[in-house]
Amino acid sequence: MFHQQIIKSLTTKMIIQHQQQRLSTISQSLSFALILRKKILKNISETGYSLRTISDQQKFQPMAPYPKALEQQPNDMSKLPKKQSWKEASSLIILAPDNQSKINLTDVQNLPIKFDYNTLMVKRSVTSSFFASAYVFPGGQVELSDFEYKWYDLFEKYGINLNDLDRISMDIVGPRPPMITDPITLKGQSTNMKIINMDIGLRITAIRETFEEAGILLLVDPKKRNDNDYCKVLTSKSLNTDLNEWRQKIRSDSGQFIQLCDQLKMVPNVWSLYEWSNWLTPISVGHRRFDTMFYVCCFEQKPPVFVDNAEVTTPIWCNPIEILETHRLDQAFLAPPQVYELSRFLRFPKMDRLYRFMRSRQTLGCQRWLPVFLTYDDGALSLVPGDEQYPTEPLLVSDGKQIPEFNGSVHDANRNAKSKNRMELMGIKCRAICTIEPGCGHIPPITYPFNDDSDGDEQSKPIAKL
Repeated sequence: MFHQQIIKSLTTKMIIQHQQQRLSTISQSLSFALILRKKILKNISETGYSLRTISDQQKFQPMAPYPKALEQQPNDMSKLPKKQSWKEASSLIILAPDNQSKINLTDVQNLPIKFDYNTLMVKRSVTSSFFASAYVFPGGQVELSDFEYKWYDLFEKYGINLNDLDRISMDIVGPRPPMITDPITLKGQSTNMKIINMDIGLRITAIRETFEEAGILLLVDPKKRNDNDYCKVLTSKSLNTDLNEWRQKIRSDSGQFIQLCDQLKMVPNVWSLYEWSNWLTPISVGHRRFDTMFYVCCFEQKPPVFVDNAEVTTPIWCNPIEILETHRLDQAFLAPPQVYELSRFLRFPKMDRLYRFMRSRQTLGCQRWLPVFLTYDDGALSLVPGDEQYPTEPLLVSDGKQIPEFNGSVHDANRNAKSKNRMELMGIKCRAICTIEPGCGHIPPITYPFNDDSDGDEQSKPIAKL
C-alpha cells in the first residue's frame, strides 16, 4: 500500500513515527474502507455516465491484467540517457459553467444534449521544447519546494489538522502510481529532508503551476473551507494584492509560493482537486519526457486568465466537443492524452454530474499509463494498458530498437482487434478508441469523430456529430 511504500523512502525517525500513526489509523478503518468502496461503486453507477451510448446488449470488456513494469521506477534514473529519463509534473483540468453554448448536440437516441460547462486550455509556445504549439491543460514540472515540510507548518498555522489533511490520501483505497509511492523527484535528496504527503505535494504543484501559467489562484481561507463548494474566483482586487507581481516572483523562485499564501493567510485549496489520471510520455516521443498527474477542479464561475506569454500563450475556454472538432479540422493540435481525457468528458454534458463522478471515483485510485506506439502504412496506433496488443512487459526506457512497423492500414488493425484501449494517429489528428473498462472505476472515452464505415465500433460511438 501507499503508506507502507512511502515509509521506505522517509528515513528520519520522526517521519517514520508519523507514518506509523497513519498506518495504525488505516488498519482501524479497514472495514470502513471496504464499505466505502461498495458505496463508491454504487454512487458511480448512479451517475448515469454512459448517457445511453451503450445498448443493453453491449458491454465493455474487462481490462487486461495491469503490467507490473508500470508499477515501478528504474533503479537509478541518473544512469539513464537524458532523452530517456523523465521529470515529474502535475496538470490541472479546470471546469467552469457556461450557459451560452451555441452548439446543440444529439445523442444516438436523438435526445437533446447541451454542455453547460467549458474547460480551460492554453497553447504552448512555438519555442517550447515539449509539444510546441499544442493546446494543453495548465500545469508543469514539480519543484522540491512543493514537498517541503514547511507546508505542513503553514496548514497547521492556519488551523488545519494534519490528520484531516492527510485524509485526502487515506480515503484512496485503490492503486497508487509510482510518482506517489516512489517519486523520482526525491531520489538523491538528503535523507534528512522532511517532506509532506505526496498526494498533497502534487496538488500544490498543480496549483502553483496554474497560477504561474494562467494567473488563476486556487487558495482558500481555512475558516471558510467547504469540501462541497466549487472553487471561488480570487483576483488582485478581491485580495487587495498585486498578483501579477507575485507571479513574477514565483516564476523566478517557486519557494515564494508559500510566502504568498502566508501573506494572504490562506492555504492551497488541495481539497478542490480530484485525482483523474497519470500519463508517462512514451519512450519514442521527443527529447523530453514527463510523468504527469492530471487533476480536475470545478469553479463556480470562469476565472480571468492571464497567460505568461513565455511557456504558454493563447488561452481558450471551450466545451470538450468544440476543441475536439477544432482538432479534427486541423485548427488545433492536441497531444494524445488531452484527446483521450476530453473524449472521456463527452459522457458528461452536465458539470454537476461530472463533479459528483470525479469526487466518488477518486477514492478508487489510478495507475500510470505509458503509451506504446505501433506504425502502419497510413498512420500509427498509440496503445495504453488494457488493449489486447499492449505488451505484458512494456519498456520504461528505450532499448534502442525502432518502433514496430506493420504492413496494412490503421483501419484494418482497428477492425481486427476486439479489446481496444488506444489512440489512432493520422498525421497530427488523433482520436481515442476504447471497448474495455479502463480500471479504477474510470470511464472509457467516446470516439470522436466517428465514421460509421471506419471500424464499426458501436461501443465507443459518440453522443453527437457536428
